[in-house]
Amino acid sequence: EDDAASLPLGIPLPNFEVCVIDSDGQLAEEGELCVCAPSVASGGYLNDEVRSQGKFIFDPRAPWARRPAYRTGDLVRRDATGALYFAGRVDDMIKTRGYRVELGEIHAALSRVAGLVEFAVLALPDPDIRHRLVAAVVGPGVDPKAVSAALGKELPAYMVPEIASYDELPRTSSGKIDKAKIAEGLA
Repeated sequence: EDDAASLPLGIPLPNFEVCVIDSDGQLAEEGELCVCAPSVASGGYLNDEVRSQGKFIFDPRAPWARRPAYRTGDLVRRDATGALYFAGRVDDMIKTRGYRVELGEIHAALSRVAGLVEFAVLALPDPDIRHRLVAAVVGPGVDPKAVSAALGKELPAYMVPEIASYDELPRTSSGKIDKAKIAEGLA
């Protein structure tokens, strides 16, 4: 088991083409997956121009052809054979201390820390470093220093979050972890 390995996605289905773009919209081997196919809606989401902006672009391989492409939000990498590997989500990518960080990587590392019952990873705005990383954790007798030490063995220093210990994490009315409430208490 290689924890650093990505989930293989394989190759596109027949009649589908994909490409990978970087954060500047340029073709790349690692970045966001775009789907280009006859079934991609050329007009975007029905009656939702705001949501359509940025998600529906022209195929970056041939923008002059004005073929639609859909930005999936999935971060992928392509290997030498052309196979694609899932590497995270664009919406969970943040920048801190000059580094791009996938919050899912921190979440995955926390899942391997013994004694944690549940946790949430937050990126709080910080004018000096762009985002401050915080992990809200729950577990019997959790020692924040021990959690940090465990994470430090797996993650680079800039990805090790501050640890905030809780008896229980706040919930929304639908039962999900209320990250906004946690962030409010940490501000």
